[in-house]
Amino acid sequence: MINSQANVPNELEKGKRLGYLEGIRGVAAFMVVIHHYLLAFYPTQASGEIKNAHFAPLELWYYHSPFIFLTNGQFFVYIFFALSGYVLSKKYFLEKEIAYLNSAFIRRLPRLYIPMAFSLVIAFLLMKLTLDFNIEASTITKSIWFAALKGDHSVFKFIESLLIKTMFFKDNSYNTVLWTISAEFYGSLLLFSALALTGKIRNSFWVFITILILLLISENFEYAAFILGYMLNYNYVIKFKQPVYRKFFVVFIIILGLFLGGFPHIYYKDTPTIVGTFYQFLNYNFIIKRGAFINETGAFLIILAVLQSDKLQVFFSNRIFDFLGAVSFSMYLIHVLVLQSFSSFLFLKLQASFGYNISFLFVFFPSVALILLLSYVMTIYVDKKSLNIAHFVYKNYFSYQKRDS
Repeated sequence: MINSQANVPNELEKGKRLGYLEGIRGVAAFMVVIHHYLLAFYPTQASGEIKNAHFAPLELWYYHSPFIFLTNGQFFVYIFFALSGYVLSKKYFLEKEIAYLNSAFIRRLPRLYIPMAFSLVIAFLLMKLTLDFNIEASTITKSIWFAALKGDHSVFKFIESLLIKTMFFKDNSYNTVLWTISAEFYGSLLLFSALALTGKIRNSFWVFITILILLLISENFEYAAFILGYMLNYNYVIKFKQPVYRKFFVVFIIILGLFLGGFPHIYYKDTPTIVGTFYQFLNYNFIIKRGAFINETGAFLIILAVLQSDKLQVFFSNRIFDFLGAVSFSMYLIHVLVLQSFSSFLFLKLQASFGYNISFLFVFFPSVALILLLSYVMTIYVDKKSLNIAHFVYKNYFSYQKRDS
């Protein structure tokens, strides 16, 4: 049952590091990597178009199966957004300190911009030095998505993208994943603004419900995910008299969350449709147009399940997932660049000698190793530096206090 008078439990007490949240983020980022590699080399598993198949029986079986949530990149991106909404609002939800919002608001831009700009520069250099081989590889892989990964060679266009368009207008022409940076930025600012306006009033929950409804009506689904993330702060009100009821609840919302998370992302097909998938009984235009909301609801439920389950929290706190979480932002930003360059080059060299599927395996595992290595280096020398710079900017130019935590 739901107890609205419940006290905030230990796992939400201030000051405690919630490592399992990083674990969730790490797993989600790694699944996006897998999603893009399969999209590049096995497009039929996402489109169902047999003319592009390279391992037809398995690709078509997967396309028709209920397991397509495993490679639905949109689902995992919405896990990022919902987690951001939860983590960014958690401290203020507990402490109601406006100084935190002031700091978080100012620090958000440099914290996101610096890693984004670094990946953008790398993408441009790879293109100018003709070290991106994805278009040539796509003639063999038959992936429309893979062939579309190309940017403008104009230095002016690059500078425009670097300074303005990528950060503020969702331009992803140089690195396909960078549309999320703008969504992260605006979603964070929306969340901070809403928290600042409602933090001291009664029934602020219903204000957030209203904001959520308005975002859904206007089809701003990516920003709605941040509000859903904020709603996760109320997970403590869900109480059960018997542990078995909690277990049943967790299993149920995991199954429902994965079902909703698997709703197909249809934009990689010549003719957008979900006919032929496990979800074809939902093939109505009204539903298809709101596929992003279906996916983000699934993301919300998966995170809620982890918040409600000690065993899941332990599972996502293990060292492997913790490492993936630590490098997740860098891994997310850089993996497509490795796919376009190293992976494509290696595939072109191998496929004539080893055949298509064996060559993919010889490409995938070294590519993952390289992505993890580069992500680790980028995390140390770029991502963490961006956090330090963001804190420095706020402390020295915006904070009234000499020492602001």
